[in-house]
Amino acid sequence: MVPLIVNTEAATDLKIFSSYLLLQQKHKQAEREARAWRRAAVGIGAIALVAVAGLAASVNRPPPKPLITRVDADGSVAVLGRATADYTAAAPEIEHFLKTWILWVRAVPADASRREQNLASAMRVLRPRALSRLKGWLAQYRRPHDPPPLTVEIISITAESGERYEIRWNEVASDPQGADPLTLRWTAEVNVQQVAPAHDVDLTNPLGLYITDFRWMPSSGMPAGSPSSHQFE
Repeated sequence: MVPLIVNTEAATDLKIFSSYLLLQQKHKQAEREARAWRRAAVGIGAIALVAVAGLAASVNRPPPKPLITRVDADGSVAVLGRATADYTAAAPEIEHFLKTWILWVRAVPADASRREQNLASAMRVLRPRALSRLKGWLAQYRRPHDPPPLTVEIISITAESGERYEIRWNEVASDPQGADPLTLRWTAEVNVQQVAPAHDVDLTNPLGLYITDFRWMPSSGMPAGSPSSHQFE
């Protein structure tokens, strides 16, 4: 039987070489992980810098100027622009504002959700006295369930003195029983106030126009109440 001869020196060299390879692999893995962490740190730092710069820019950015539309005498849009703090609404713009408000509060669309939207829009441009007056009228005369549809036709809007305007319109109500529509003429006196436009009301009231008080009544010679009980005082 031939004895087995083991080269201990070669075995030792092999172990040393294997350990060296293992150390090299661990070293490369550590380098890769370190590079990945450095890249992540750089990326997070860049994102933080961008966020801080964006926050600083948003804080230092002046508030946006309200977007407005100029309205011709016939109600069509003429020019698109931005209001400044000293902007003064022109007569056609005030007339368009008043026409829209009367349509919101006096007309009765067949769609109930549309009626609620119109009233909400109308209330947003009222000062406390006018808002209280409108709520009192709604509580006394408004029919909450299935009111007959009523259309409004603006006849004229006239500036009287200072902030006061006179509005005249016809209300045409359909008869649920099928009779001919009944038309009544109404007149309102409305006080309008303009304040410097603010960026937080860009969409709801870009011109800064508000109604401080109003009164409406059937025109002289007409019946005291309209078919839909739309009357006041």
